Amino acid sequence: MPDSEFSFKALAQYGSALSSSPSPQYTTSYQQPIEKNLNRNNETNVSFATVIGNEFKQVFNQLIHSNTIKVVPQYGPPYFQKDHNMVFDDGAFLNVEKETFEVVICGRMQYTKRVNVIKKALAELHYIHGTNGHMRMIDVDLSKTENVSVSVISINKNILDEQSEEKTFQIC
Repeated sequence: MPDSEFSFKALAQYGSALSSSPSPQYTTSYQQPIEKNLNRNNETNVSFATVIGNEFKQVFNQLIHSNTIKVVPQYGPPYFQKDHNMVFDDGAFLNVEKETFEVVICGRMQYTKRVNVIKKALAELHYIHGTNGHMRMIDVDLSKTENVSVSVISINKNILDEQSEEKTFQIC
């Protein structure tokens, strides 16, 4: 169903359903809250950004749990490898390459896959940090003696759930 067919009320209700539900399973049952809420007309105070933020947190954490994206330290082994869906922990942020952000993370979101809409919502919630299109440059190690500058989207670590935090802490 195209994004334009969603009403704001349904979106807000969907956000309420996301914030109270466990991690998504990416099946048709996960899509059911959207379809059910499209037919309701209840008022709620959940913002558009909150709905997107809740879904983003669930998707991001699920990808960490399933090892689809791997959190690694910014410096030291395991070293940077292009096209390996790595997230670099610099101590303050989790830094994600643009392609991983857009294809792997945003591509799994159900409400919208529009990257600019997602970035705008995450910026409003202070979940991402950066200037030029919410991007910034960081250096990551290629080996013991080499590093490279990589353009990333920096995500606040406060979106991690307990299981993802433990996994990140064990690696870094």
